[in-house]
Amino acid sequence: MNHEQHSTPVVELQPDSKQIDIERLQQTAARFGDRINAGIAAAEREQQEISHGTARLIGHVLGRAYGRHSALANFGRTGEGGYDELRDEYLDLYIHPSISEQAQHWIDWLGTHLIQAERKEETHE
Repeated sequence: MNHEQHSTPVVELQPDSKQIDIERLQQTAARFGDRINAGIAAAEREQQEISHGTARLIGHVLGRAYGRHSALANFGRTGEGGYDELRDEYLDLYIHPSISEQAQHWIDWLGTHLIQAERKEETHE
């Protein structure tokens, strides 16, 4: 008889590899969704971009999908981070098969806010 031992391969995540936890995002969205939607409604009423505070709240909610060390979570906490830093994370969420239409809507607003903020910085340099 042949009693070969087969080892189970171990899959290790690379340090920069990120897993997406949509359930955690959805739980946080349920808590903060009304405030985000109110900020978006105010922007629509005034025909302007969302406030930086609303953008940070969106970043906080989206960042929950990645954990506290993500660029989105950092933006939610500190308000620091630009389009280039956040883009990969929010675009990965945008195309995730389990993401809600509401979260996609928030991502649209966040992306627009970040682009407009960078344009404003460029014109002031």
